[in-house]
Amino acid sequence: MKNFGHSINIDHDSNYIIGHSEVDYSSARIGSLINIDNDGHFYIIGAIEPLNLILNFSIDGNDILINGNYENYFLLDDVLMVSYKEYELLTIKSILNNGINYKVGDILSLNGGILSTNTMDNTSESANFKVNDVDIKGAIKKLVPISKGKYIKFPEKINSLIGGRGSGAQISVENALVSNRKMFERQIVSATNKESNTIIELNFKLPPAIQEGKVSINKYKIFLTSTYVGPTKKNVNYNIVRDYSPILQLPLLVKGSNKLEEIANHNILRLEQKIKELEDKINRINSLIKI
Repeated sequence: MKNFGHSINIDHDSNYIIGHSEVDYSSARIGSLINIDNDGHFYIIGAIEPLNLILNFSIDGNDILINGNYENYFLLDDVLMVSYKEYELLTIKSILNNGINYKVGDILSLNGGILSTNTMDNTSESANFKVNDVDIKGAIKKLVPISKGKYIKFPEKINSLIGGRGSGAQISVENALVSNRKMFERQIVSATNKESNTIIELNFKLPPAIQEGKVSINKYKIFLTSTYVGPTKKNVNYNIVRDYSPILQLPLLVKGSNKLEEIANHNILRLEQKIKELEDKINRINSLIKI
């Protein structure tokens, strides 16, 4: 008998179990017996399928909110992949106002927007430009981008620049969506259905600028051959019988198991069924011989 680790969810009157994101159930054998939360009954595993969820989220205070009821699909300490869009500078379209009193070498930045934060070191970077040429009054004649920046919300496309030793510079810019979404992991502390939504509490808050994005999770869905008659259970332990006899494939008793009675009863029922099948076959043969 083996516990694959972590915990599972199952609803009353359903025929499937939701596994933990950190457990690979693909090695569990179809036909294996599974005991849920020591409830005194074994169920038979009929199928095991990957379950991949990708869901949109928005922010609800310190938690994330998902449209739809998904509480049953999430377990304590499940690992979520969180992702969101970022935008960067594409190009300067034109200089709308050259400004005054700027110096060659001045570094200017876009004004406004919401910067994206690097979750590893808590840093951020705006779109920056270098003044390469000015006239006698310090009006900008040549301005070149030196960093694209990364934003959750890009600044206004007609933008009054900040920084440097002058003032009044205004440019028109274009932005682009960063090709790879920003991604990082969080663990689930709790998941609760609330009306038509799911509220998920994470082990660490998301960066404050993030207001929406996607969460994804990969796990397994274990189908039973019969309906689960017990009460709905969340984050409970389980055991799977993995050792079987070579011919009839009956689950074997394991030393130290606390489920000997249940396994023995299961085997007796299987043997009784097999004996009945053999009796019926013998009777059919006998009837043919008499004819």
